[in-house]
Amino acid sequence: CGDFCEFTLDKGHFITGVRMEIGNTPACGKGSLIEYIVAEPEPEFLDPERMVRCWGARWGANSEYGKLKVVYMHRPGKELLTMRKEDYMEEYDALIGPNRSYYWAGKDVPNLEKAQEQHDYFTDILRSHGVEVVYSVDNPDYLRKTVNTRDVAAAVPGGMMVLRPAPYMRHGEELVATRTLGMRGVPILATIHGTGMLEGGGFMMLDPEHAVVTHSCRCNGEAITQVRALLEPIGIEVIEVAVPGYEIHIDGMLSIVDEKTALVNSTLLPYTFITKLQSLGYKLLEVPEGESWAINNLVIEPGLVCMIDGMNASKKLLERQGIEVISLPWDENIKSGGGPHCGTCPLMREYV
Repeated sequence: CGDFCEFTLDKGHFITGVRMEIGNTPACGKGSLIEYIVAEPEPEFLDPERMVRCWGARWGANSEYGKLKVVYMHRPGKELLTMRKEDYMEEYDALIGPNRSYYWAGKDVPNLEKAQEQHDYFTDILRSHGVEVVYSVDNPDYLRKTVNTRDVAAAVPGGMMVLRPAPYMRHGEELVATRTLGMRGVPILATIHGTGMLEGGGFMMLDPEHAVVTHSCRCNGEAITQVRALLEPIGIEVIEVAVPGYEIHIDGMLSIVDEKTALVNSTLLPYTFITKLQSLGYKLLEVPEGESWAINNLVIEPGLVCMIDGMNASKKLLERQGIEVISLPWDENIKSGGGPHCGTCPLMREYV
C-alpha cells in the first residue's frame, strides 16, 4: 500500500511488527528515504509559478473584468428538439415539460438552427479576441438548460467551484461540467454538496478581495457557508446579498463592466449593499428603464463588453464611460432564460 513502514495490528488476527525496506535502506524512520524526500507545502497552491508548473496555467479568476482567456460553453444541440408545443402553459407563457423537466419561453418550440447560429456568432467574437472556447462534453438530451453554463460552476482564485443548481431540470449538469473541466485539466477546488444550492449567476468575484453571493430561492445558506469556508482563508471577504421575493441571481441586478465601474438595477439591490459598493469605490451606473437584460453582459477585457442587441440606451451609457459594447443577436437563446453572462462560464481570466 505504498511507502508504509513499521506497524502493529490486532493480535490473533493480523501480522505484527512488519518493516518495509527499499534496497538496503529503511522506507521510513531516521535515515530513511522518506526522511530524505521531504514534504514541501511551500510555495502554496496559488503561487503563480507553481500553478503553471503543476496545472499548465494560472486557472480561475479574481475579478469579473480581467481579460478573458478560457471559457466553458455549451452549443445548443439536439436536446432542444425534445421540447413539445403541447407543453405550452398559458399561465407562464412558456413550454414547461412534464414534472417541470424543462422550460422555454413562448408558445413555439426552439428553432435549433437559429439558436446555433446565434451561439456560433458569439463564440466567433470571443475567439477573435483570443479567447479559448471549451465546449461541454457528453451532454444528455434530458438536460435542456446547459446553454446557461454560468450556473454550474464559478471561477475563483486557483480554479473552479462546481456548483449545485436548484431546479430538478438542471440536476446532472454538475457531472457534465466536472467531466469537461477534468478533461481540460482545470483544478476543481470545491463542489457544493449536502443540501447546499448555488448557481453561478448568484456568485461574483467583484475584485481580488471581495466576492458576492446571492441568498435567494436558488442559492441557500448552506452553500454560502461552503463558499465562505473556501474563500475566507485566502483573504477574500464574502458579501452575502439577500435579494427580494423570487429574484434569483445577482447577475440580473449587478454587472462589473470595468474596474470599479458597475451597471446596476438599484431597485433590486439592498441599500446596505449599494452603500458597501460605494464604500469600496465603485461608480454605479443605473441601467436605463426597460433594458434590464443589459446587466446580463460579458466583459471580454477591460473596456470591452458583449451585450444582447436592442439595449441601445445602455450601450450609449457605457460608451460615454469609454467602454466599447459589442451587440449580440440572442433572441432565440434568451428563451432559455439567460443572456451572454448566463451563457458563459469563465475558466480563466488574467489576474488583476
